[in-house]
Amino acid sequence: MLAHGVRPPPDDGIFDFGWLGFTHMLTGWDHLLFIAGVVLLAWHPKRALGLLSLFALGHSITLITATLAGWRLDPALVDVVIAVSVGVVGTIGLIGRPRRFWWFGLLVLAFGLVHGLGLATRFQALTLPPGAELSRLLAFNAGVEIGQAVAVYLIYLLGEALTYRPKWPRIERASFGGLTVVGLALGAALTVARL
Repeated sequence: MLAHGVRPPPDDGIFDFGWLGFTHMLTGWDHLLFIAGVVLLAWHPKRALGLLSLFALGHSITLITATLAGWRLDPALVDVVIAVSVGVVGTIGLIGRPRRFWWFGLLVLAFGLVHGLGLATRFQALTLPPGAELSRLLAFNAGVEIGQAVAVYLIYLLGEALTYRPKWPRIERASFGGLTVVGLALGAALTVARL
């Protein structure tokens, strides 16, 4: 099971589900690698914020909709697509930043939808108090989004610190190469394991 595994909180209060979402995001290396790649590709804070807002929108739409509708997908298959999303962002970075970001924004939104489906499938396995499903789900989603904001801020600070180093172009290229290798290799391994 990848980073989308969700363990039930010790208590079933709203704060506990918010905290669960927050910690899920900060320990979900697949999400962290994806958003780090998006921030690195965007380069400018305003553009990164726009792209990550699309990711959060997609993630929230499918997490909430799929959970409430009871849609259950094969989590292993979703994990393959999530791993490939990391590889795709790395590959785009190796090729070069897009001249026009509208198509990349649509891609980020689409991958956000997939990330949310993976989480919804696993969230549904939690035991929720009767009649409190929606409030717990919204608290969990809010925690995820707050966790993402914290992660983006930390990634941005790290990027700012690294850009002042004379070897930044090599670091940036190595980062995109690493994202490509990790995402595509993991996607291939998960596909083989599933077969």
